[in-house]
Amino acid sequence: MIQTYASCTLEIGDIEKYMKSCLSLLTFEKYLSQDKILFYIKEIEKYSKALGNDISYPLENYFSVQLDDFINQFEDKDSYFLELILISNISQDISINSASIKMHKESDSQELYFIKENIIIKHGKNVIDLISNITSLGNYIIETIEIRIGKICLLKNFLYSGKKFRVALFPRIGSLDVKVMLPSDILLNKQRISIEVDPGKNNVISGHLDIKFGNPNLKIHTSEIKAYLYNKNNRTLEDAKHSEEAIPYELEKITENNILSFGNISSGQILSLIIPYFSDNEILEIKAKISVTYFVSTNESYIYISNFTILTTLPWTVDVQNYFKKQCIFFRFLISFSNSSLRIINAKPEELDDFFISPSEISNKTLILPSQSASFIFKIVKKNNFYSDQPLTFNITYHTLEEEIFYIASNMFFHEFEINNLCKYYSYIIYIFKKFQQSKINHDEYGLKQIIFTEDHISYWKDELVLINCNDRDKIIKIVQKIMHEFENFSIDMELLNCPGKKAKIYIKIPTIHVLHSVDFIIKSDKNINNDIHSVLKMTVGEPLYAELRIQQTLGHEIDKDLLEKLEFFCEIHIDNSTWLLSGYKKASFFTKDDCLQVFPIVLIPLKSGYIMLPTIEITTSVTSISFEVDYNYDMKHILVLPAESSVTFHLGSLQHSESLNTKNPINYT
Repeated sequence: MIQTYASCTLEIGDIEKYMKSCLSLLTFEKYLSQDKILFYIKEIEKYSKALGNDISYPLENYFSVQLDDFINQFEDKDSYFLELILISNISQDISINSASIKMHKESDSQELYFIKENIIIKHGKNVIDLISNITSLGNYIIETIEIRIGKICLLKNFLYSGKKFRVALFPRIGSLDVKVMLPSDILLNKQRISIEVDPGKNNVISGHLDIKFGNPNLKIHTSEIKAYLYNKNNRTLEDAKHSEEAIPYELEKITENNILSFGNISSGQILSLIIPYFSDNEILEIKAKISVTYFVSTNESYIYISNFTILTTLPWTVDVQNYFKKQCIFFRFLISFSNSSLRIINAKPEELDDFFISPSEISNKTLILPSQSASFIFKIVKKNNFYSDQPLTFNITYHTLEEEIFYIASNMFFHEFEINNLCKYYSYIIYIFKKFQQSKINHDEYGLKQIIFTEDHISYWKDELVLINCNDRDKIIKIVQKIMHEFENFSIDMELLNCPGKKAKIYIKIPTIHVLHSVDFIIKSDKNINNDIHSVLKMTVGEPLYAELRIQQTLGHEIDKDLLEKLEFFCEIHIDNSTWLLSGYKKASFFTKDDCLQVFPIVLIPLKSGYIMLPTIEITTSVTSISFEVDYNYDMKHILVLPAESSVTFHLGSLQHSESLNTKNPINYT
């Protein structure tokens, strides 16, 4: 009856119903002769291409399937294969256009396909290696297996099964890799990201890089993108820029859709892109999807896909303070940290033509934990008296403890994997280690005690490694345990010798000072307290304090002679009238002369007891075209004022004993 129905649908030209009838007949092949089976197979191969739409049938009606538990790498190219075992229930050979597997990544739902085309399926067991030329590291969930014959789709869905079928994909050593980060040379006044394309062992002849940002309103300055080629021996772009091997690279094309086309990149080179960006909103982190399509010297093409999240804010803040002294300025850079633990490799100002700077560099691998701060002080001396607008460039080279751990652990893993012939797992283990860092490591504990791994972490690694071969998994667990113990005894100085750091540049305008006032508050006392910063003057209420206010003037940059003769400054002493009585100049004015000392005698009488703050001194001028600074040389900010004897009061309280108080002898209180 089905055969009759099939003949009728073919006669009336209903190809879709005819194909469905032929597919149904193949499920009852035991009732058909071999000639009939072969006939309907040929009809399916012929008319399936003429269908208007795809039609789907369950794969299990015709084939039994088995999948390998592991995705395998090719050793000489950036491709992968997954073994599919197809057991055909059809007694005759059948040609299929393709067999494919669809899967998606657990972390971001990135879809991936393994496929093989133009296959002859024989009766019984068929082993098929499905191929993918896409590198996108991570763990995947199998969705479907699909067999296509023209527009006929035989489908098996794994998503509705009781247990998800999971596999891991990880690239070989020597596969093309992409890194997205802040540039190693960070300019605080410019928003930029750096993308490095490492071809691995491939000789790339052409390709294009596609950037898709997850941040709304974020755009890139395509006209300002800079590209460099540098040798892999140069570990950082900063080194490469100062190397003869660094080559400015001209991109072939940049489209409005953020697609950057490039040409040849040899296996010994790295393409580095510095990309400026802008946005109407403040951006704390950038989310981007990077896709690189590239052709190699064998004319084969491959694709690299990955998602990145880059923090755009520095893990520290800097406060610059100036201290003006005669003939020099001290710059104090106070670096504060909030959440991250960091190691400052060095702090170094760049040399200037018009200024002497000392020290030339501070390098001590300073470890800074959260909520701590570090201070760096440099002395700036002008070489001549001419005007200069040269800015001071302050470079801080640092890395976070997270980056430090990653660098050390990566080297340890690579060394152990080479010894144990496990290099094919290296990229996957580093991928797991990054997740381990984010969720399990206390970086402050590492900074203080160098503790990274504990015995409790082993169960984490066992769970994460479940998708690789069990024998290799046991070997890797032993390597993790070995590295765990080695971390407790390693030498930081040796291990961090080549650890890449970030360099932040801070530009500081050096103030132009025309006049410097050095202020001294000299107390005229029998006791020599002015030379001892730890001494505290003691006096009593109502006792006069004789002092001198001394202002030493020093001219900096040249001032117009007519302006200099009229340049008048005003000095004012600010006091609390409820605390002090002042005799002498509360306000005074004086004209400017180089290396001139102004002396103002005053008398202060304290009205209260306790630790009393000394008066403050303010110097001003009405001339706005003159810049000046005040250097307060006195360190003593307060004095101890005792009550006068005539006003002493005291309370004895209750006596806890029966002895009488003898008041015949005088009691002296001082």
